[in-house]
Amino acid sequence: MTGSSTLEFSREGLTVSFVPDNASVAVVFKGKSDSRNPAGFFEEFTPKLLERSAGKKIYLDFRTLEYMNSATVSPVLSLVRTLDTHAIETVLLFDVRSDWQRINFRCMKVITKALAHVKVTE
Repeated sequence: MTGSSTLEFSREGLTVSFVPDNASVAVVFKGKSDSRNPAGFFEEFTPKLLERSAGKKIYLDFRTLEYMNSATVSPVLSLVRTLDTHAIETVLLFDVRSDWQRINFRCMKVITKALAHVKVTE
């Protein structure tokens, strides 16, 4: 996915980039999310994501994320629920070769089964 209007947010070693194209927005997570309270960071970029995703599919791409602590799981799920509430088709991408990603995202697959517009894939 390519786009000329990439938007990026960074805090405490975690970088989140929005890479839009005509039909979708890739939200790429890089670095490490080791904050004790990452919810504020997610609340900071979620409104911008909603603005940029009107009528588009969203790919939440965690494949290049090096680490995510347990405190980050709740804000990720909150983001996913928000996207689902807005009827935005959302795909969570993870790296099956990474032990911590495989464990976390298998749990997310189970949790997101109740959401109509969300899919978790590798």
